[in-house]
Amino acid sequence: MMWAACGLRVRASPADVPRPETPTGDPSEDLSAWQEKINALIAQLTDGVPPDVIERTPEEHARWLLAHSLDWHRREQKAVWWEYFRLRDLGADDLLDERAGLSGLSFIGVSGGTARAPIHRYRFPPQETEFRGGENLHNIGGNKLGTIHDISLEERWVDVKKRGDSVDIHPDAVFAHNVIDADVLADALVRIGDYVAKHGMEGDVPFATSQARRSSSQSRSSNVERQSSLL
Repeated sequence: MMWAACGLRVRASPADVPRPETPTGDPSEDLSAWQEKINALIAQLTDGVPPDVIERTPEEHARWLLAHSLDWHRREQKAVWWEYFRLRDLGADDLLDERAGLSGLSFIGVSGGTARAPIHRYRFPPQETEFRGGENLHNIGGNKLGTIHDISLEERWVDVKKRGDSVDIHPDAVFAHNVIDADVLADALVRIGDYVAKHGMEGDVPFATSQARRSSSQSRSSNVERQSSLL
């Protein structure tokens, strides 16, 4: 504590930094309930839809496209989290070769901020990085460290705005990872799917489903043309 205030480097040993708990492979109750709802809705939307795209009407193809888009956001989120787990388990040497990482950090001093949320400047050796400012940083092992306040790739220094619980931690390497919450978009798709399952896509339908129907017609025509060219 006092040593860090004097500008001396404080290294956190693995025993000092608690490792985040690794999620189990078992789905949570919320995820299981969500998946059951999605599976049931997919079954309703695709009921009676021919497996061959050439045999579908535009309305059937639109329902098929909508059904297979319902779980898109969850699948994308899963890929994002696997990338986090991969980066979390890398050491300082490995992060040196990651564009989402910054390694070989050397503490220079305090460059701003407040006592509870100081901005610490670090020097780093030449390396390729995608950091440009504003990224959420994690220490090796996954603990949150703070955000990049400023960075100079030419002079090779980075300013990190610390969290209250990371003020005295000066890491050798960090990585950036950000998860955008897509729950609102996923819920909106499910509401559209519910509506279409109950009312269909013909007639007085919401704008989004009208758009989906027009897109499906274009998609189906394109698929039919491609398959016809192969005959």
